[in-house]
Amino acid sequence: MGVEVQIVRFADDAQPGWVECHLLDAHGRRWAFLEKVPVVTTARLDR
Repeated sequence: MGVEVQIVRFADDAQPGWVECHLLDAHGRRWAFLEKVPVVTTARLDR
């Protein structure tokens, strides 16, 4: 199980890297949050 998020920008180079993510909830509301890269993807991201 998981939640689909869209990574919209690279926010910070601090290890391991932080990205801004957006998701839509069941009511169609958009949520934005910052998360560590390895939490949301296995891709090797950088600026």
